[in-house]
Amino acid sequence: KKIIDGYLKKPKFEAGSQVTRSSNWGRGSRPNVRYAFSDTYRRGPMGEIYVVLQVQPISPRSACKGNKIYKIMDILNGVIYGAEERELKFLKKNFTKRKK
Repeated sequence: KKIIDGYLKKPKFEAGSQVTRSSNWGRGSRPNVRYAFSDTYRRGPMGEIYVVLQVQPISPRSACKGNKIYKIMDILNGVIYGAEERELKFLKKNFTKRKK
């Protein structure tokens, strides 16, 4: 029931919005979701800014809150990943400003 509820729920992020990793990013191992859309199995350095390419390209895999899956692209190196909604958060406007 939770998987179906997550599938039918309104998405938090729209296609084209900029997102970043939340504190849930490293918890658990979800390589089947993370690398589902990348051509290579890449575990190198990842960037901090991502763009949502597609909402719900595959059905949810977990029975939890925020299980909707997004296809995202890393701005740093152009690699495409998959991520669950609970692993992402909106990018703040002052994220790119640096302290002098």
